[in-house]
Amino acid sequence: MRQYGVDCLNLYERLMAYFMWEWSKIQEDGADLENAYGPGMTGLINIGSSCYMNSVLQSFLLVPDFCNRFGGANALRTMHALPPADMYMDFNGQLARLVHAMLEGEYSLPDNPHNGIKPTQFKRIAGAGHPEFKTARQQDAEEYVRYLIEKITAKTPAGVSDPMLAFKFHKEERLQDLNTRKVRYTQNEETVLAIPVLKSSLHAIPDQEGRFSACFKECLANVFEPEQIEDRYLKSVTFKSFPDFLIVQLQKFTVDEATYQQKKLDIDLAVPDVLDLSQYRSLGGLQPGETPMEENEPIVVAAPKLDVDENIVAQLEGMGFSRNAALKAALDTKTQGLEAAAEWLMLRLDDPSINDPPVNPAGPVNVNPGSSVDNESVSMLEGFGFTKHQARFALHKFNFDANMAAEWLFMHIDEVPPEPAAEEKPVAHQETSTGVNQMRDGNGKYHLVGFISHMGSSPHSGHYVAHLLRGNRWVLYNDEKVAYSQNPPKQLAYLYLYRRQ
Repeated sequence: MRQYGVDCLNLYERLMAYFMWEWSKIQEDGADLENAYGPGMTGLINIGSSCYMNSVLQSFLLVPDFCNRFGGANALRTMHALPPADMYMDFNGQLARLVHAMLEGEYSLPDNPHNGIKPTQFKRIAGAGHPEFKTARQQDAEEYVRYLIEKITAKTPAGVSDPMLAFKFHKEERLQDLNTRKVRYTQNEETVLAIPVLKSSLHAIPDQEGRFSACFKECLANVFEPEQIEDRYLKSVTFKSFPDFLIVQLQKFTVDEATYQQKKLDIDLAVPDVLDLSQYRSLGGLQPGETPMEENEPIVVAAPKLDVDENIVAQLEGMGFSRNAALKAALDTKTQGLEAAAEWLMLRLDDPSINDPPVNPAGPVNVNPGSSVDNESVSMLEGFGFTKHQARFALHKFNFDANMAAEWLFMHIDEVPPEPAAEEKPVAHQETSTGVNQMRDGNGKYHLVGFISHMGSSPHSGHYVAHLLRGNRWVLYNDEKVAYSQNPPKQLAYLYLYRRQ
């Protein structure tokens, strides 16, 4: 790599120095931390890259609904109602067993050599059937938050209040056709407020090479700023309701535009202890003077133009290849040059579809609720964390090419228009008329009560810890180690937990 001007040794040393600094800062190394004992201070032993799960479970203990459902008398009732043979494989039973032990404090006593709990069986049951969470690999804590919330909701018996309603809120999306001026309002259920980091808000930190600070208010405001899509639509989002507890994700992990690999932004973010979101509340749907779109009116978005080097295409055509074949080669090899494109074609001379049009034809794309898409491709994209609507939209956009659809979604997820009304999914509180599981709402003022931090270069490696506000003191939960924090590194966190004031 040196011939290209890349000093690998120097780069490695810089990265290691940063990672060591980050680990030391987040885990408060060097500080004489006082161990914390008692109910709610029980550590969870790392059973092999399980720190992401441990941090999420500890954070959920701040939510009264969660503790009431799976702790105390309700936990005992849940466990006693199950036959011993069923208890071992029952999700609710294992979660109640774990939470009850964490809250009781029996495994969080001074001078006790047996402090801490191994959540082995819960991890096995909770991750069963999931391609990633069933493994021993490190995972993204934000993905696990969403997964666990969905799992708990799905396993909540009829007539029982869903404890995850504490996190859920409705997001309202407004889409306006700039040609007809008609509008469409849709509601989507959400559990996490994702905040992208704006490049324009980054400022270099003096004496810290490669590190930046960002303005939280600017990044937050950008989420609710109207966005123009394909010169045809204007999209904006607001809160239709405010949850009791708001989970905020700072999107530190981005996709490198050159390699499509995840990378972590090395930033400090001055996150406020008090967060007022009142200004971002919805006005209440269709407003006076607005004309709604027809219920089944399709959303039409132009397909992207082919981004190819026409010089390479022309040279390949001069060699005797068809234009379609030349376009495919130039698209697939991108900026690697003529030789790479020619080699790409030589390796595919026996491909009967080599002269078919590229999978990215110019022209408008109609996304209709009833249009047919390969279920296997949709499932694959859903496995990456995209919704069914996002997957279908991208597959239509790229003529059902799943690979190109995935690449586009990673880079342009915000360009997916709102889900049409015909595709709206019934939300939890519509499933019952008893009011047990109605969506909550209240004022939009919040106070920071917890955060989860990540150390490392990828969400699927490294280490996670949680800092939680217990009473008036911050507590560090680092797997089985639980101690009172002296200097909670709020500016370095990945996920934040706010409680309504």
